[in-house]
Amino acid sequence: MNHCTTKRLVLFLVVLLPGLTFFSNNTPPANQDIIAYNAHDLIVRTKYGEMLLFPFRNGTFDLPDAGKRVGHGWYGTNYLVGNWTGNNTHDLIIRQSNGNLELFPYDDETFYLPKSGKKVAEGFNYTDYFVGNWTNNGTDDLLARTLGGRMLLFPFENGTFNGPSAGKQVGEGWNFTHYFVGNWTGNGTPDMIIRKANGDLYLYPFKKETFASGRRVGKGFNYPHYFVGNWTDNGTDDLLARASDGRMLLFPFKNGTFNGPGTGKQVGGGWDFTHYFVGNWTGNGTPDMIIRQANGDLYLYAFDKETFASGKKVGEGFNYTHYFVGQWTDELRPAMPVFEFND
Repeated sequence: MNHCTTKRLVLFLVVLLPGLTFFSNNTPPANQDIIAYNAHDLIVRTKYGEMLLFPFRNGTFDLPDAGKRVGHGWYGTNYLVGNWTGNNTHDLIIRQSNGNLELFPYDDETFYLPKSGKKVAEGFNYTDYFVGNWTNNGTDDLLARTLGGRMLLFPFENGTFNGPSAGKQVGEGWNFTHYFVGNWTGNGTPDMIIRKANGDLYLYPFKKETFASGRRVGKGFNYPHYFVGNWTDNGTDDLLARASDGRMLLFPFKNGTFNGPGTGKQVGGGWDFTHYFVGNWTGNGTPDMIIRQANGDLYLYAFDKETFASGKKVGEGFNYTHYFVGQWTDELRPAMPVFEFND
């Protein structure tokens, strides 16, 4: 299951520290501290329902503690990564086939915790789910889209989605092909950009606890894959689009539109892979990409100087059913020099 290629796009928030400095051997000059950052890691699910942790350290997943089992018996229909407990790592909420939602807090590098699997909601039988902090209450919430196109907000309050304000309608007529949660307006809450069947993109800002009317911000977007991230460091997210011929194109979001100068710049070529994982992999101030090839190899493509550098193999044997990018280890790591990834 490739979460980045379906319309049920889940946004994995990239936590970046400003002012990162790079050193050729990760050793700072005299009287200067190493700038550290929290890199993302991978948790994977096997076909037997086991959850395995693969920390990303020193530019690789091939580590002595790689593949540590952190959970088992996971046979949910939906898996939602988010900040549900505020413990500085991501957690997982899974949806069971009966519509129940269960919370699996993640702490001390495991899901094996006393309160794992606590039911936090029931009756969740919707077509799409989106994670984001729409209520500014310190934890993520859920948006759910009904089959009829209504968008419902479920705040996560007091450890449950079934609180007094659960299921408030915040949009209607939402029957689109793609949904992109992101920081599109800088108003303190996530917004939504949607794609219509004709290739037009519309922005729906989220303000005053609902979605405002949509306005067109792009046209001609007829690509097989889309990725959200702040690649231009302009204060809002941007879009990467993968063309059917494998070209990776960058569409900065500037002045409220994707159709401005410099739009559609090619930043990669030959990208015909099975999975794409956007994440804070190098600590260079912008999101990078790890891809999975058909043989199970993982390659890191660092994003530097407004383009992707050459790929470097960072893992092999990754043949699993699900992949989850997140902050799964809370250790600080020195920023890696980008030029080490160029062949």
